[in-house]
Amino acid sequence: MVLEPDAIEAICKAFDREECDTAGRRDALAECVGGLPTRSRELLAMRYEKGWSCEDISKQLLLSCDAVYQSLSRIRAKLAACVDWHMKSAEHQQLHGGSS
Repeated sequence: MVLEPDAIEAICKAFDREECDTAGRRDALAECVGGLPTRSRELLAMRYEKGWSCEDISKQLLLSCDAVYQSLSRIRAKLAACVDWHMKSAEHQQLHGGSS
């Protein structure tokens, strides 16, 4: 399951970071989303691609709204760490990639 570019952009905006304006950060986010377990990607799709409310998601997944919010919060934290790692890795490659 691959999320649409608009969903990736919505997830990026959920981080409320100016750095999300860079293509590199959006690309890293898309790659990180792709590495998530299927259930996490489905939850992100419901929220950010389909625009479902917490209540809609909780009814679909038979979870409490609090459980949905907690899951989304954990997923966003994992994505933030993954994107930061990718950005640092890319920066490191730029600084040291051609110095062999």
